Amino acid sequence: MENQPDPKAVTPNSTVEGAKEPKMDPWDPIMGSHQSFLNDLECIGEMVDLVLPVLKKRDQERDQRIKELTEEIKTEKGSGFKIKWGTDIKEVLGHMQKMRHGDRMFRQGVVTSVVSKFDEFIIDVLKTSYRQNPVWLKNPDKKISYKELLEISSLDSFKDEIVAKEIDALMRDSHLLQVTFLDSNLKLGIEKEFPGWLDFLEITERRNLFVHTGGAVSPQYLDNCGKWKIILDKRVKEGVHLSATDDYIRKTIDCFYELSVRVVQASVRRMFPKCFSEVDNILNNRTVDLLSEERWGLADRIFTFALGIPDNLMSKGGYKYYFLLNRCIARKFSGEDFAADLHSIDWSPFHPKYHFAVAVLEDRFDDAEKLMRSEVVRDEVDEQSFKEWPLLREFRNTDLFLRAYKDIFGKDFNEQLLDDAAKEIEAQQGGELYDYYVGAGAPAA
Repeated sequence: MENQPDPKAVTPNSTVEGAKEPKMDPWDPIMGSHQSFLNDLECIGEMVDLVLPVLKKRDQERDQRIKELTEEIKTEKGSGFKIKWGTDIKEVLGHMQKMRHGDRMFRQGVVTSVVSKFDEFIIDVLKTSYRQNPVWLKNPDKKISYKELLEISSLDSFKDEIVAKEIDALMRDSHLLQVTFLDSNLKLGIEKEFPGWLDFLEITERRNLFVHTGGAVSPQYLDNCGKWKIILDKRVKEGVHLSATDDYIRKTIDCFYELSVRVVQASVRRMFPKCFSEVDNILNNRTVDLLSEERWGLADRIFTFALGIPDNLMSKGGYKYYFLLNRCIARKFSGEDFAADLHSIDWSPFHPKYHFAVAVLEDRFDDAEKLMRSEVVRDEVDEQSFKEWPLLREFRNTDLFLRAYKDIFGKDFNEQLLDDAAKEIEAQQGGELYDYYVGAGAPAA
């Protein structure tokens, strides 16, 4: 369930003539940094989808060319091959050297990029955290020379310099120490509560292999995994080269997505008590986007985290009910049982919009249609929500929904979707394709 903003409200990117620039809240930098990191993850995911098929096709072409230039032979050791013509030796060797090499390098680079972008995000979290907690700089073991004292131009710049040095030193250490530093100082509950904690540690260790050994397993990798009780495949031994399969890359992106949400949500709530309403809204709506993308497992885990946020760190609105309903949506469409969760609340005294959501979750589409037609529900659930709300993905395919939508809004639902798509294309392409997609003909060359 998505929180509906006031349609008359000014969006963050809009301007009103004569209006003053909106005042930034102290948690805005860290929330902006997190949004940038999530955007980086999305771009990395798109890059994977685009590039890997190209590399696979190129390897298939190399494999086919090698088969054309060679012939299979039998040897004492088994099957082998020989090059048909001596003039083709250079080409065959070139294809063999490049075979799957680009694919492997790209996959390693993807994991490395995810970790690097996470490092950038953590640096921003640390900057804000030190700014809000200057007591972290009070270390009796740190000393300053007379020379350094005389060179201080201002106290603020001196503090900034100290903070920068502290962060630089921490970022040179292990990812384990970086996250546990924040975890212990801000009571984030990462190490104990984050289900993907061991995955995070293994991914960062594998990233080190990709950067320093080309993926060859090192004694340090084995020692650390053993120390953290990370279960490894029996084939993983020193010198063996590790890969990053499609599943491993997806796991990496999801793991760092979830961890970043936990870090930013827990830290801003600890440091900024006035942020609760805003960050509740951000947490809910961003995770609803995961439902729209059908990333059910990740959405389930994040809404489970959201439901575990203590009451004293949440706003007083109805977000916990949004979190619960949205977790039920994730579990329903991933094929998991959600009935116990859904009925952990007595919904009878709630607003009819909740009754509508419960009816759809339980596939009571006749009841859902009646509620959809009611004015009290439509006052809370607007047309855009009827078109996009992930909860309604199956209900929207029924005649009950299609009839109700047409009666309420006076237009055919499917035709409206096509019109919306055409307008979106117009907005992105400067208008030149709009007439083409609504049937008026292709634009002039």
